[in-house]
Amino acid sequence: MKYYIVRKVSSVGGVVTYTPIGYVLTKENADAVMDFVLIGKVRQWIATNLSYLENGTLTADDFFKNELKNYFYVSDIITSSIDGTGLKEITDINNPEGVV
Repeated sequence: MKYYIVRKVSSVGGVVTYTPIGYVLTKENADAVMDFVLIGKVRQWIATNLSYLENGTLTADDFFKNELKNYFYVSDIITSSIDGTGLKEITDINNPEGVV
């Protein structure tokens, strides 16, 4: 069985963090969790501002505080076992963290 690990990407003190929040069981659900438009914006922003990021003029915080959301989800790790991870299956892909 394949497990697609979903991670929350955010900035903590200018450092990009990837926090595992759960898993889904299909590639379709893994793709549905991800915001490809925002991920594209991140890539473009990094490419445009690479020299500023390298010299410390900008940090990841600068991107996140200028977006509508200060986080996004990725599902870029596939594994055959989740034993010992403590991760739970995400059953609502529109609310991956189960926030009410």
